[in-house]
Amino acid sequence: MDWNQIEGNWDLFKARVRTKWRRLSEEDLERIAGQRDQLERKIHERYGFSVEHISKEVEDWSRWQSLETAPERTPIAPVRR
Repeated sequence: MDWNQIEGNWDLFKARVRTKWRRLSEEDLERIAGQRDQLERKIHERYGFSVEHISKEVEDWSRWQSLETAPERTPIAPVRR
């Protein structure tokens, strides 16, 4: 997903960000306000990952996002034999 869409719909996406990176506080998310560089900076502060690692993680995460309000993860039904 294009980052401009994430920034423009930050209220929807900040809960998803918090699910992925639980060390980010509500205050962090408010300050980030959808800005990718701020998100990456806060992840670095909270987790200590390398800048390259964080950039790739955020890119991968954003690629899997959609504007749908459905739960981010759908449970997998058990296989019946």
